[in-house]
Amino acid sequence: MLNSKFIGGDIPDIGSLSSNKLLDPISKPNLREPGVNYFLKYTLKNIHKNKKQQFDTFFNIILLFLFIVILGIILIYKFKNKPTEKEKIQKKKEQQEYIINKIKGLTKVKQKEHEILITKIPKFESDYELLHKKFYMV
Repeated sequence: MLNSKFIGGDIPDIGSLSSNKLLDPISKPNLREPGVNYFLKYTLKNIHKNKKQQFDTFFNIILLFLFIVILGIILIYKFKNKPTEKEKIQKKKEQQEYIINKIKGLTKVKQKEHEILITKIPKFESDYELLHKKFYMV
């Protein structure tokens, strides 16, 4: 009686039964229809893509806002600390006085050298002094 269930009376192998899942009546139950997996997969991909795009635009807007705020703070600081006309004139006078004092100092040094060498006789320096000058210059 057992052999009458199979075609030709042959009993099939266990391996052949497990490899043919479509014809196997005791296969693992699938509770979803075939199109549902595809639908869920690509719907979730699109949702992720849209969410990422929204996050990126939100992040870019925040960075733009921060950039504008920092730039505004820098410009306001520069504007508030801009020197007035009196300060500019005072600074220019100080620079001129500094230059004039340097020129006066140089002319005094030249006059002293000129007064020392009134006779235009060269300074006498012995070989010993020249050797030590060159040695200690390094």
